[in-house]
Amino acid sequence: TIMALQHNNDGGSYSRPEEELRTIIDSVQVGGIIGRGGANISRIRNECNAVVSILKTEFQNALDRVMVIRGDSESIAKAAGLLMQIMIDSNVPRGTPLVPGATSEPHPSIRILVHESSVGAIIGRAGAQHKQLQAETGCKLQVSNQPLPASSEKVVAVSGRPEPVQQGVLRILDVLRSNPVKSGTRVMYYQPGSWVLAMVSNNPAMQSLLMQAAIATGAPGAPVAPRMSNPLLATQLQSQLLTSGLGNPLHNTHNNQNNTQTPKVDQKMSIPSASAGAIIGKAGSVVKHIRLQTGCLISVSDPDPSNPNERQVTITGPPSGVTQAMLFIRNIVDNSQQSS
Repeated sequence: TIMALQHNNDGGSYSRPEEELRTIIDSVQVGGIIGRGGANISRIRNECNAVVSILKTEFQNALDRVMVIRGDSESIAKAAGLLMQIMIDSNVPRGTPLVPGATSEPHPSIRILVHESSVGAIIGRAGAQHKQLQAETGCKLQVSNQPLPASSEKVVAVSGRPEPVQQGVLRILDVLRSNPVKSGTRVMYYQPGSWVLAMVSNNPAMQSLLMQAAIATGAPGAPVAPRMSNPLLATQLQSQLLTSGLGNPLHNTHNNQNNTQTPKVDQKMSIPSASAGAIIGKAGSVVKHIRLQTGCLISVSDPDPSNPNERQVTITGPPSGVTQAMLFIRNIVDNSQQSS
């Protein structure tokens, strides 16, 4: 999650340590963070002396992406604060809450990927460090309960206004630097979409689907898990996994074969107002289709006068259906933005 790399320049003199902060963002947030023609990324580089990279994923329909911020600790923290300001100013949709049914935060969040062995240092004994960090910086911290699938990374979400977020990220960097991952500890970086293959490995029905899709599409390496760059295979697998209740990796939910009563949750997500018509469809046709496919009720709020460029979508249903509905809606938003 954080790598303090001290190095010398050609003259042999000491230079400031460079660090790397891995974060996770929703795929629907990518365009707003990059900006037109990469304007926002260039602004961060110029104003903060930090480099922001959004890593490519081989899984075409992945719900999330990994964003890496590189620089010294103060530059990274400043970049996090500026990213927060950009997301607020540009009405970038808020990230997926860490818990299904959680109420949307008033501000987006910087969701940091932290090795599971380092999270305890951020929380502290009986939550003391967590409380102190929030009190002294004014930001809000939320920590996921479980590592992301097929990884050793948990999510630490930092939310609030830009300045508190900047200070919160700086403090987290300090804590991580003082509590590095011990040598020999297993480190598995989260790869968006890799959770699908992790779930498939323990699911005979999904293994059969993987075999069929790999053979039908000519994916290399069949019957071994193929690369996720094949859009047909990716779509089939993700659709089947979501329908089977394996859910969104950010929610850390798992299908319980012994639980016949699936609780319903309410999930709110933000969308650009310009995409609302595409989500609703003519005479509500698209919303009806999503309801039939996912078993969820979908409602789209009217624009808030204080923020007319953004609307809230409320999804009510079983966790697996909610996750699938969110995927439908995000794809619609992406397509409507690309065609506008």
